[in-house]
Amino acid sequence: MFVWGEIERTIAEKNGVFSQNSSQYPMRQSDITLYTDGKQLNNQLFSDIEKAKHYVHVNFFSIADDK
Repeated sequence: MFVWGEIERTIAEKNGVFSQNSSQYPMRQSDITLYTDGKQLNNQLFSDIEKAKHYVHVNFFSIADDK
């Protein structure tokens, strides 16, 4: 089994399987706003929804101290 694994690894190395991926990905154009007040968040969120032409993408993160 060990010999077979080494043969597979050698073939994979020759085919570039382990080489670094050189793909380039597009730069994302977005912004972020931190809300610490629920009323401000709701007002802005509903305003953005009304203005949206296609989508409104929202991520929520809750950050708190461990207890």
